Amino acid sequence: NSGIIAQKVNAFTSSGNNLFAGSEDAGVFRSTNEGASWSQVISGIQNITVKQMASTSSAIFAAGYGIYRSTNSGTNWVEVSNIYVQSYGMITTPGDKIFTIRSFSPACLVSTNNGDNWTTVSVANPEPSGYITIFSSGSNIYLSGEKFFSSTDNGVTWTGYATPDSFSVSKGAASGSNIVAV
Repeated sequence: NSGIIAQKVNAFTSSGNNLFAGSEDAGVFRSTNEGASWSQVISGIQNITVKQMASTSSAIFAAGYGIYRSTNSGTNWVEVSNIYVQSYGMITTPGDKIFTIRSFSPACLVSTNNGDNWTTVSVANPEPSGYITIFSSGSNIYLSGEKFFSSTDNGVTWTGYATPDSFSVSKGAASGSNIVAV
């Protein structure tokens, strides 16, 4: 594929017929032809490190040193939050909820208004000291850190599961009721 000038691509998302790639050192790239070629689309992005990407029905999000939103297929980006997001995860769920994991003072955050505001998700009492990854399948959300949690109602309530002392999931995927965690 031609056009991606980045040394490392961290995240992908799609919106309509467009594909988006978030890179470590060159911002966001868009392909309008199924990945045959790519063009850099970073107008408005202040820091070109993109760790995570996600899309809702009306916007695309790129996150790294801040969370940026584009409502015009990546042509322009606006910073909607200065939250620092590492490589842990950003997902969207039915109803256009957006979940991500904040890196400093680790917490799971959610936005229900297209990224304009972010609130901390209360998962457990007491909260674990950090989260590592978040992934979903439909309205089922899975969150891992020191413990493993799941929500079957789009993040409204959470269930914690007993895990071994050395438990840690760095990546996960779900399809229906099947979960793969590594």
